[in-house]
Amino acid sequence: MARATIRLSYASGPRGRAIADQRGVLLKGLLFLYATIASYAIALFSERLLPDRFFFDDSTIQDYIAGREVGYGPSPFTTTAFLYRILGLGGSTAAVSVIAVTLTLIAVLIALNKVPKESQNWWLVGIASACMVLSAVYLSRFSKEFFIVPIVALFLMCSGRWRRELMWLLVALLYAFYVREYWFLVIALFVGIRLASMRCKSLAQFVAFWFLGILTLVAVFNVVLGQNANYYRVLTNESLVADRATVIIDYLPDSNPVLQLANLALVLVSLLVPIPLALAGSAIHLMSAVLVCAVWVTLLRGLVAILATGRARSQSAMALSCAAMLLAYVTTQALFEPDYGSYLRHLTPLLPLTIPVIGYANSLRRGRSVMS
Repeated sequence: MARATIRLSYASGPRGRAIADQRGVLLKGLLFLYATIASYAIALFSERLLPDRFFFDDSTIQDYIAGREVGYGPSPFTTTAFLYRILGLGGSTAAVSVIAVTLTLIAVLIALNKVPKESQNWWLVGIASACMVLSAVYLSRFSKEFFIVPIVALFLMCSGRWRRELMWLLVALLYAFYVREYWFLVIALFVGIRLASMRCKSLAQFVAFWFLGILTLVAVFNVVLGQNANYYRVLTNESLVADRATVIIDYLPDSNPVLQLANLALVLVSLLVPIPLALAGSAIHLMSAVLVCAVWVTLLRGLVAILATGRARSQSAMALSCAAMLLAYVTTQALFEPDYGSYLRHLTPLLPLTIPVIGYANSLRRGRSVMS
């Protein structure tokens, strides 16, 4: 009896906890490894495994690469085709598939390296694994999003230090000019939210500054561009060839800027918590909605934990920078995205940015639990 008691206390002591921790690290590592292997397999066989609606841009970009389509001056397709050609990837879908997953793996590993091992819980590793699988689904063929992944990896290396972030901004501005013009809005919102995050001490203050950014967007569209805030999304939806069940709708009329502002806020909420996607009627739609909602809810909870901590402004600049970038991007998506499939495809390259935010929040909670 005494011997059994000694064994039990020994197993539950420091050495026992260390063994349990090592076992948990091993199992989490295996999960990520299996997800990575599966991602390479999905990417290489994506043409057979996935429906064509996942690759709307693929054939068009290949036409530009082969010269069957000709563009004049910088445009999303001409620049993307040019980049594929100079990289020697114009004739190899398999190479594009492998490199897309590999670039995502690099970005995810950079993000995980920013998080202490003890703060890499199962949910964080699950998000990292989801990043890999989604990259295989959405980036494994010719696409404009392929080139966002290295931009995100560079952001992860530069974030948290203003001089480095300024260098990254130059790269992002080049991407905006030559490939995606709406990235000018993303960059402007990022800078605004990033500056605001340095002064915020609560989520309420942060949301107030975020709302001010949305208000500015509506004003820019109405005053500078002379268009309603939902103009480009409506224009795209009129010629949309996609799953109509996933179309992003407007909830209010666009007769005046106040209603446009309220509608944009509602569309933004529907991107963060995509209930319409969950109700679209298929298991894939439901799983996608649950994943997106879980990621955003966890991210916002992490942001609350960071902002509520007095050390946040000095010790979590990188996490706040990543959060600012994600929120700037999803706010811009609320203006342009025609459907939830496009939303998830465009969001996929930026998902590694969620890892430092959630990881740092885990560290704060772990620190409080240790102190208590």
